[in-house]
Amino acid sequence: MRVFVGSRLNNNVLFSLCSQTLSSSAIAAAAPLLPSSSSSSVAAVSLSSFLPSFSSSCRGNEFGNLFAQQRRNVSYDARNHRISLFNELQTKYLQDMSAAAAPIRVKVDGHSSLKVESHVTAPGMLLRGIDYKHKVIACRVDGTLWDLRRPLEQSCAVKFLRWDEHWDELMEISWHSGAHIVGAAMEELFGDDLTLCDGPPLQRGTQGGFYYEGLINGGKTLTKSVLKELNPIIARYTQTQSTFHRIVVSVDEARDVFRHNPFKLHFLSKIAAGGVSSVSLYRVGKFVDLCEGPHLANGQVLQKSIELTKTARAEFNWSGRESDKPQGMEDVVDMQRLYGMCYPNRKVKKIWREHQKQLEKIRHPQTMKELDLVLMHPHSPGAPFFLPHGVRLVERLKQMLRRLYVEYNYDEVMTPLVYSQALWETSGHWDHYRNDMYKVTGFDEGDKPEEQEKGLKPMNCPAHCLVYASKQRSYKDLPLRLSEFTALHRNEPSGGLTGLTRVRQFHQDDAHIFCTLSQIAEEVEQCLSFVQRVYARCGFDYRFALSTRPDDFVGDAQTWDIAEEQLKQCLTQHGMPFTVHEGDGAFYGPKIDIYLRDVFRREHQTATIQLDFQLPQRFDLTFVPKRKESDGEERDEQTHRPVIIHRAVLGSIERMMAMLLENTHGRLPLWCNPRQVACMSVTSNANEATMNLVKYLRKNNIYAEEFLQSDSIGKKIRRAIKERFSYVIVVGEKEVNEKVYTVKPRDEEHRIEMLPRAVQDILLDDKSSFQPEEEVTAEVFVERIQKRMEMEMDVK
Repeated sequence: MRVFVGSRLNNNVLFSLCSQTLSSSAIAAAAPLLPSSSSSSVAAVSLSSFLPSFSSSCRGNEFGNLFAQQRRNVSYDARNHRISLFNELQTKYLQDMSAAAAPIRVKVDGHSSLKVESHVTAPGMLLRGIDYKHKVIACRVDGTLWDLRRPLEQSCAVKFLRWDEHWDELMEISWHSGAHIVGAAMEELFGDDLTLCDGPPLQRGTQGGFYYEGLINGGKTLTKSVLKELNPIIARYTQTQSTFHRIVVSVDEARDVFRHNPFKLHFLSKIAAGGVSSVSLYRVGKFVDLCEGPHLANGQVLQKSIELTKTARAEFNWSGRESDKPQGMEDVVDMQRLYGMCYPNRKVKKIWREHQKQLEKIRHPQTMKELDLVLMHPHSPGAPFFLPHGVRLVERLKQMLRRLYVEYNYDEVMTPLVYSQALWETSGHWDHYRNDMYKVTGFDEGDKPEEQEKGLKPMNCPAHCLVYASKQRSYKDLPLRLSEFTALHRNEPSGGLTGLTRVRQFHQDDAHIFCTLSQIAEEVEQCLSFVQRVYARCGFDYRFALSTRPDDFVGDAQTWDIAEEQLKQCLTQHGMPFTVHEGDGAFYGPKIDIYLRDVFRREHQTATIQLDFQLPQRFDLTFVPKRKESDGEERDEQTHRPVIIHRAVLGSIERMMAMLLENTHGRLPLWCNPRQVACMSVTSNANEATMNLVKYLRKNNIYAEEFLQSDSIGKKIRRAIKERFSYVIVVGEKEVNEKVYTVKPRDEEHRIEMLPRAVQDILLDDKSSFQPEEEVTAEVFVERIQKRMEMEMDVK
């Protein structure tokens, strides 16, 4: 029996299908997978000649002691069950792979194709003869990220990813593998006292790394001393070249593997609800996890690299997931989260840290501090204090939206912050969302005990339902579009709070459209137009996703089908490419989600357009429709129910503010810049004229600031540049006497090269309002600035 192998692949890497984790039966099952010959340049080695050397290499090293129990009374029954069942499933998987083997052709890095066998040959086996093979730790197969050790399934093109060219992309794979190794170490240390939940890599736009979180019983916590105990276990995993093994199993088989883990079972239920019948499992050492991958071929890549950076508290909320919650488990489970960092090698570590230094300069917490926009204080964690310049930015965003509200015929309302428990029970939020709400008491002494607990609103929809229900509605009142900006509160875990992107108090450009079923298409089209106009003005890159009926939907399937088809048609008619997320709709209706990509290449779900058939029923909302009599006269008949469209464009204004700051590196466009014009005097003799100019500009809704200090003009200009003013006006003796001014726009060309193209265009258009050395009067300056802002705010 023979197997294709590149010279790079040593014992531990090559025999991924028949090495450290397989029983003798699994090794026997792997044998048929190994092709007998090849006409290509790929080398062949004998399995029988390899096995003795492999066995001897495992004797006497640390691998035999890797999973020895700590000196404590720890049970590993659940872990042993997963390992045993994984071995059985791996044997079956290898047999299925053997039966599916067939000749295919593979094109490697754009070169001539090789003839290999599907379901047997892995990309790592094709590295022989490639001079940069030592720099490759992953690949793409027809554009999809792929394990080096995952067998190819059909004729394809393989693109190897070198860490010196694709380091940023490969970091996430390294982090993901690092998370599994840390999860393995945690299971080794805590045994069955630990139930792991989730362990993802963090997005590249963040400070990077990974975390693994889980429920630890027995009063144990992730203390500093515990971290010290984890480090040698992690080191042994990487030193012994623990291989990552991947198999594909059915959802039911995976449920059996994770029968002791309610969190993994919940994830499997969500996967099955989406119509997926099979999943991939990974094993490293004695750690088995549900995972899509991809992963490194071998943990040795991360040797002496994994660092445990911090711990945090997290929560798993079973609200809305009650069918998966084990009996007796709390509705909100306190998790312990362990963060870590790792790198594929020292050179990537150096590149990454230098890259992070550059990114740190444009992260919004740093920018909002430099520009004096927002204050965060420990006396109110997660609740921003908006300072004067921050308020100006927020109001500019609202002003833009309000102009469009007039055009699209929205009515703005203001509703209370606190509501009785009865309202939240009616809306369904008390059952599904109460653990994320702030609850308050002590409002009315005469309240019954069950009425004493009230809730700060986390969303506006129940309040808007009350506004709608305040009087009888006719078909002539529809569509009714209600918008609101008042504060919302959500009790986010402290470990998840991040600048302005994840807060506990926020403002949302929230709106609810009450309409008939026949009006859905037109209203959704208007919402899509609204989104496009606003996002174009901000220079954002975004995409659309349609989320369809989940298994736990409410209402009848026919109504859902009609609504989903209407949403599809709206997206298609607007010429908008979109992806379909099957089964990912809200239980009350299908939705269109808009995902915005920021300057760090992170995706944020910001705008949303959601159809709701449930709330109108819960609040007994009705309208009187029209009926045509035989004489053609319109008469009222029995009431019908409206449909609600939940709609947000910016989403959280706080989060959108953060994304604007990062997307522009703090160089905000003129229309929303809280620092538009810096007016500076050359000498004290020009101070009065400078202050008068500032007053005139402010009177005309242009925010200006005076620079009257005795500093040199050069120093004042440098300060204005640092504070990101759009324009600078210097007032000297000539300007005082002649009342004409030379306007200096920001010198954008060399400062905005790294910004998105759409943002560059907006900023350069701001600059083009004035020619170099052009002298204008204050009146002409105001006219041009107002015209420019008018054009930007109209977002045509």
